[in-house]
Order: sequence, then C-alpha cells, then structure tokens
Amino acid sequence: MRLTFLSLIFLAVAAEAAPIPKSLKRQKSGGNPNGVWELTKFNSNGQPANHEGMAKLWEIDGELFYIGITSPDDRGQISGSTFKITNADDPDFRLYLELYRSRLKVSGDELSWVYTSDKTVELAECEPGPNRFYYEFKRVK
Repeated sequence: MRLTFLSLIFLAVAAEAAPIPKSLKRQKSGGNPNGVWELTKFNSNGQPANHEGMAKLWEIDGELFYIGITSPDDRGQISGSTFKITNADDPDFRLYLELYRSRLKVSGDELSWVYTSDKTVELAECEPGPNRFYYEFKRVK
C-alpha cells in the first residue's frame, strides 16, 4: 500500500515536470493565413495612410506572399516573395523578404500584418506603431 502511494506521488510530480508538447505551445493567430486577401487599411509609422493606390489583392501561400495578384484565381506574372516561418513555436512571426521581421494575425475573415526594418521594434503583437508598416485585410471568398 505504501509503495503504491509513493508511486502515485512520483507519477504526479513527473507529470507536472514533463515538458509541454510543441503542438500545444504554438501560438496561433486564430486561423489559417493562406488564401487571397483584399487590402482594407494601411498605417505607416503609427499614422493612418491612404491605401487606395496600393495593390488590392494579396495572397499568402505557405511561405510565399504574392502582392498585387490580378484576381483570386490568377496570380498573373507575379512571383511570390519569401514569407519565412523562423520558429515553429511561433508561426505568426515571419521574415518578410528574408530581411524584415513581421507578424500576422488572423481573426475569422480578417488578417492583420505588420513589418519593420528596425531591429529595436518589438513585434510581440500585430499592431500599428512607430517604425512599422501595418496592413489590414478581409478574406476574399
């Protein structure tokens, strides 16, 4: 009886100290960013900016980012820019063009994306601010 009780205590302590599986630790933005998106808002350096002259349709396809596609079914002659996931535990943080740190967030049919070239800017959240380019999109169905 005493040995059984000690075994249960040992198992409880071991279970509490066990590492959390990576699949449970992953921070996900709330949805899949792959698909075609329509630009609805742009913010530069913490200030709202006009997005009317910018490319309307953008597409994310894994680690490729297509800006200014011709339609949801046609990328035209546009080649994808790199949009590399650098940490499997944080797939929403990506290197854009292998140079700019960026973060995205999907919430239902809305996507937010921010990037910066300033290495001192913290990108823990996907939000507008100084030294950042911030975009909002709605999913094209």
